Amino acid sequence: VRLEDGAAQYDWISFFAGDTEVGAIYEAGTLNRIGEISDGDIKGCGAGGDDANNDDNGDDDPNNDTPVEPVPVECSFAEPWPVADTSNDLEDFVTNERNIDADNAAGLSDLDQRQIFEALVHLQTGIEGEDFDVVFDTADGGEFILSDVTADGQDFDWVTCFLGDTEVGVVFDADTLTIVAEISDGDILSCTAQ
Repeated sequence: VRLEDGAAQYDWISFFAGDTEVGAIYEAGTLNRIGEISDGDIKGCGAGGDDANNDDNGDDDPNNDTPVEPVPVECSFAEPWPVADTSNDLEDFVTNERNIDADNAAGLSDLDQRQIFEALVHLQTGIEGEDFDVVFDTADGGEFILSDVTADGQDFDWVTCFLGDTEVGVVFDADTLTIVAEISDGDILSCTAQ
């Protein structure tokens, strides 16, 4: 939808993830995002710091940093994800689970932070370049669940939260930013690299 406010024009893209309205507002004709919609609420977007882009290889050694970049993916129901069809099915394969909020986030590894952040960017509720701390303003109750999953001899990292009353999340290959599945209102979409 094209919006006009005096001389200023904006492009508004909105859709529903389950029964939760989400979306973004851009300066007209650009990719410069100036607002986001989360469960019908509009949040302003500004340039953030680069803390969310700093990561390590998961070994907690700040002198052994290696860049880990996310790979753009396409997610759909066209091909079923071979591990599970729903998040309830996926819970059967969880080997470890941690509830994370702003009060206990200090102990997160850089990779954990990046996975949470990239999950929100993938779900179009986070903005690349923002500081990590803003993620807790996005999820209901400011809480995320980080789960280790082992299924069919493979390990995965599952980041999930609730937006409105809708469960959303992302499944990564273990210890990477490679997205292999997306949770949308409890259903699992298979994701492949573009």
